[in-house]
Amino acid sequence: MHGQHEDNKYLLPTKRIQKGTCTSPDGNMLNQIDHVIIDANKKGVIEDVRTMRGFKCNSDRFLVKTIIKQKLIKTQIKATKQTKRNQSNLQDPAKLKQHRTYLHNKLIGKEAQQDIKGEWTHIKETIIESANEVIQTQTTSNRNECWDESCKLIMSQKNEARKKYLQVKTRVTHEIYEMKRTEANRLCREKKIRWINNKIKQIEEASNKN
Repeated sequence: MHGQHEDNKYLLPTKRIQKGTCTSPDGNMLNQIDHVIIDANKKGVIEDVRTMRGFKCNSDRFLVKTIIKQKLIKTQIKATKQTKRNQSNLQDPAKLKQHRTYLHNKLIGKEAQQDIKGEWTHIKETIIESANEVIQTQTTSNRNECWDESCKLIMSQKNEARKKYLQVKTRVTHEIYEMKRTEANRLCREKKIRWINNKIKQIEEASNKN
């Protein structure tokens, strides 16, 4: 730290019992021997300074607690979006052969350039063009595959029943809401169990192939 300093223990409103940081051997006196010193132009970041008397660590010192509210500068980093290629096409021998043929036909007929940078640029563009045309990109799959239109319909019905029950709390509306909630939970649970079983079956088939 540099420049003008200030002690924040005297600037903030604190109870007298929370100012002492060290007790005398007889336990009757409190001393202030621990302080928080900060530059005068930064004193606004200190919100509170006090001693924590509840923490017991077999010492005559008390823990000094300081609350600091500091604004951090947010830096925006432009993330480059990576293209995910189709994994099934990468594992298909016919697609890989087509990809190699495409690259060979594109690169073999081009005259060599003296500029190394231009040559590498052409190779990169040819590889990307072949990958886009032959390998193609991976389609984004829904993370919650067990959630379909039937689940949406039963959940909307359950929410409507709940709204009616909250508006008019009667035995009939409560029974309708409980019935719709039971149906929704049962349908979603069945869909999830069926989806998990299908995933396990796919993993077993893939393991047996390898």
